[in-house]
Amino acid sequence: MAFVYATPEKVALGWAAGIFGTDMVGAQLPAPDSDGNLSWAASGYITLAALSTGLGAHMYYRFDRPVVSFQCWAASPDTGRPPWGKAANLAETIRVQGCYANQPVSVTVPDASENARVLSSYLVSEPRRVYSDQGDYAAFVVDVQMFWVATPKP
Repeated sequence: MAFVYATPEKVALGWAAGIFGTDMVGAQLPAPDSDGNLSWAASGYITLAALSTGLGAHMYYRFDRPVVSFQCWAASPDTGRPPWGKAANLAETIRVQGCYANQPVSVTVPDASENARVLSSYLVSEPRRVYSDQGDYAAFVVDVQMFWVATPKP
């Protein structure tokens, strides 16, 4: 099997999973089940909205500094009322538990041959609402700059 490197996207998803748990974080929203129910409606869900280079990778050694936009989703199916408070609270959880704690964190990187150590993470923007076409979905986006290095898997 070929060696699979940790990437900024994989590290960001692993970092968020360390805050929320793996059942609340993914690259995209889970599809509704066969009955149209959302498995994540009660808890909310975190996806990546965007990934930019931030300060860019270090030019001499492997040290990444991307800016990651996390989209914090909440849904109140069939009500037509977006649960803005729940989505806002998910974004605040990233701010408080992920950024204000600001301690180095070991991250298990899914689908990679190596893990990562997030040395620090900082809020780059205030959480902000994202309006969608579906009346019972609410989303907030929060931008975080992450400073991380790859580490070997045990």
